[in-house]
This record gives sequence, C-alpha cells and structure tokens, in this order.
Amino acid sequence: MALDEFLADRGRATTTFLQHAMETYLPAATAERRRTHDAELLADSLAGHDHHHEIPIFVCNLAFPTLPCPLHVFEPRYRLMVRRCMESGTREFGMCLPNETSTGGFVDIGVMLEIRDLRYFPDGRCVVDTIGSRRFRCLEKGQRDGYATARVEFLTDQTVPPEGMQELQTLHDSVHAQVERWWTEHFRGQLEKRDRVIQFYGPMPAVETSYWTLPSGPSWLWWALAILPLRRSVQLDILSIASLKRRLRVIGSVLNRLAQPPANPA
Repeated sequence: MALDEFLADRGRATTTFLQHAMETYLPAATAERRRTHDAELLADSLAGHDHHHEIPIFVCNLAFPTLPCPLHVFEPRYRLMVRRCMESGTREFGMCLPNETSTGGFVDIGVMLEIRDLRYFPDGRCVVDTIGSRRFRCLEKGQRDGYATARVEFLTDQTVPPEGMQELQTLHDSVHAQVERWWTEHFRGQLEKRDRVIQFYGPMPAVETSYWTLPSGPSWLWWALAILPLRRSVQLDILSIASLKRRLRVIGSVLNRLAQPPANPA
C-alpha cells in the first residue's frame, strides 16, 4: 500500500509479536500508555463541548462562517493536530489570525473549521477541505505538542424580538441589494478577478429561510465580508459582532463609502 493511501485510510495494523512482548515484559508501562491514549482520545472528542475542554487552534488566517477554507498542511505540529481531529471523530478545529501582541501569539476571535475532505501526499503533507462553522472567543490559551489550544465560548447572534423583525428584514433586504450592486459594478470588466473569487468562495449564497434564527445569520453577509476590500482588523471586528442588525449596518456603511466617487484633488 502506498504511504498516501495508508495515511488516508487511518487504519493501524497491530504487530502481534511486539504487542505480546510489551504486554508480557512491560505490562505496567503498556497499560499506563493505553490509559493515557484513551484519556487523550476522550479529551479530544470533547473538544469545544464546554468551557473546560480545549479546542486545537490553527494559527494561520481569518476564516468565516459557512465559507470554504482549503488548507495545505505541511508543518508536523499541524499534521499531528489534524490526525487527532480525525481519530477523535470531531473533524473540526479552530482557526485564528496570528498576532504577536496578543496572548499566545494569536487573536481572541476565531471560527471553527469542519473537515469535509482530506487528501494526503506520500511525504505526509495533506490538503484539507474545510468549511467555517461556529464563531468563538478565546477565554484561556494554551499549547499542546507544539500547536496552540484554547478554552472558548461560542458566539451566537442575539435573538430578534418580534417588534424588531420588520425593521431587521427591511435593513437586510436593503443591504443585500447593495451587495449585489457592488458585486456587479466592482467586477464589471474584471471577469478573471471575479472568477477567482467564485472559484475560492463560490457564488453569492442565496438568502436562507428564517435567516434571523441562524447562530451567525445569513451566509451571504459573510461572503460579502470576505470579498470586500477591508483591512483584516476591520473584518475581525465585524466577525465578533453578535448582532445581525449591527453587522448589516456596518456592511451597509462600508458599501455607502465605497459607492462615493473619489474626491477631486485640490
């Protein structure tokens, strides 16, 4: 079997002679290692279930809920992290932007990435197809075997009261239309650039039914945030907002500024 097939299969054949020798001559050490492994696997499977169980953190880039985030994993520490995510069955880890001035070397706000597909190369590298899901805020940061970890709280949007529903829907439809106009006008005559955006993030998502009940609101808003010409720090601030109405207003304000003609030099 080729190495890439072996790694992708995740199967582990036991060498009967070695196992029997260890259990015979090193019974205490073998039992202790088995207990340690089982405890680690259990802890990995509970990652993110509550504030007490840490999640693994991939310190690399800014991810967004519902959007794809393909990764090329080559560093040994992250290869180990991905392997543990697969073996524990969670198939997910956190993604945060690096920041040397922040505790642990990365920002406090991040997004969980769910592993949809995984392809290994013969040298052990892998390409991981992931998609963003829950947003989180780090409560406490740590490290495990070279990669970062964190205890987190997950961010969900505030519930919209019935009396505010009409205002929210009107605002939503207005900003959605602004994004569609900007997308058409900004990429007019830039078909290659537009195609690259679609290839990476996909086309603009359709509006979900009852989008106001989703933990992170409608997908199209994250799609817009990912492609708008904004600094990473601004995108990160918007990512941390737990109010759909506030995010819509901020994106609408950004689009209003982008629609203004450049000032004539004096």
